[in-house]
Amino acid sequence: ADGLPQNLQELSLDFLGCKAVTDTGVERLAEKLPTQLTSLTLHFDNCSGISSLGLRALAEHLPKTVQAFRGTFQGTKVDDSFTSVSDLRKALKPAGSKFLGSERRLASIIAKMPL
Repeated sequence: ADGLPQNLQELSLDFLGCKAVTDTGVERLAEKLPTQLTSLTLHFDNCSGISSLGLRALAEHLPKTVQAFRGTFQGTKVDDSFTSVSDLRKALKPAGSKFLGSERRLASIIAKMPL
């Protein structure tokens, strides 16, 4: 994602079935999205390492310029698809927000554990 031109306006990426993609990878990708992006399509179907933590990172780092969004996460821990930025953000808000905070703290604790 480091090599993406910052003036890129449309981006479509397909990670279908890539078991190596995790929440951290989704977060790193989201952090590097071009600032002028207006259309984003991401396919993460059957990427079993993705949970609500990855979705939250994506929503938090999505450039404000994105008007068209499509994301598929079937076969992940999220097991859902989204057809707009507002769909993505709505899925992360309601009752699950308390749990998501706990999930993030747990991930932080695990990351600090010695191997």
